[in-house]
Amino acid sequence: MGAAQAARRGFASAAAPFATDSTGRILPHGGELKNLFVTDAALKQDLIASCKHQKECSDRNACDVELLSVGGFSPLSGFMNQDVYDNVVQHMRLPTSNLIFGLPVVLDSDDSAIKEGDRERDASFAHLTTHPVSPCATPAEVRETLPPHQDVVVFQCRNPVHRAHYELFTRALHAPNVRSGAVCLVHPTCGPTQDDDIPGIVRFHTYEVLKAELQNPAIKWAYLPYSMHMAGPREAIQHMLIRKNYGCTHFIVGRDMAGSKSSLSGEDFYGLYDAQNFAKEHAPELGMQTVPSADVVYTQEQGYVTADVAKKSGLSVQKLSGTKFRQMLRSGADIPEWFAFSSVVKVLREHTKASSEA
Repeated sequence: MGAAQAARRGFASAAAPFATDSTGRILPHGGELKNLFVTDAALKQDLIASCKHQKECSDRNACDVELLSVGGFSPLSGFMNQDVYDNVVQHMRLPTSNLIFGLPVVLDSDDSAIKEGDRERDASFAHLTTHPVSPCATPAEVRETLPPHQDVVVFQCRNPVHRAHYELFTRALHAPNVRSGAVCLVHPTCGPTQDDDIPGIVRFHTYEVLKAELQNPAIKWAYLPYSMHMAGPREAIQHMLIRKNYGCTHFIVGRDMAGSKSSLSGEDFYGLYDAQNFAKEHAPELGMQTVPSADVVYTQEQGYVTADVAKKSGLSVQKLSGTKFRQMLRSGADIPEWFAFSSVVKVLREHTKASSEA
């Protein structure tokens, strides 16, 4: 890709240095990971005895509890109080440190016994005895799997990975602002998303079989206990700072990332490139870089190429809509290899069959 073409696609022309820790990996947001786990047995008992409330978390809040506990939301050390919440909503910043923060993190509750000020304190006692039962590695654990002194490009998704996705994130490793030797961390969200999305456990199974099938040393895999908010540009910032805590230096920003529809008009609420532009604007402050997602298409003549190459060369583009794909899954029709990995299709078909028989 030439310099002019790279500029048109929004790539930086050269890699910028990142602030690193003693291991050579990018520093977490705010400088250190906040680990809220208590290991001292006596302190555990004292803290448990001092707790005033017991609350059953929703699936969405459980994701927030886990990310707070393991340091994914660093530099937070608990749910936000009113002052912090207001500052993040109004200014997208933590009030004391002035650090950028995309979205508020609060504990949902209609319990009248919980008074103002309790949430921030109680949140720091969240997981006192055992690690959350989760397939998701902590930021510290993920960092240990990443090569030091190397760029780490992260791919965020909330759906099964198909061939076009694979082309997208492997091509991102060769973007002009990514240094040679970089790895890609495929880091899907496994918490609740939209009601019509594929359930998290099914998505998890598709990732596991694909990881085993690909065996690509340049691709690392981990899972994020995060619940999508569909908050567009601000959510892009939230994803970036979380992935910085997990050791990533570059973030692939999709078109209309975390987009939603207007409840009034039914049209897209955010502009197609709003998230990309917003993320690129704030990336320097986060100490990261962005990589816009490549618009790749499959052609009869040359396989996967970028859309601009296909148009310029007059290639025959093949398309398969999500609706048609789901119809083919249900009917048992053959799904072309250029569209989806056979291992992923097998898992989705098993889930579709089980759901229809339930």
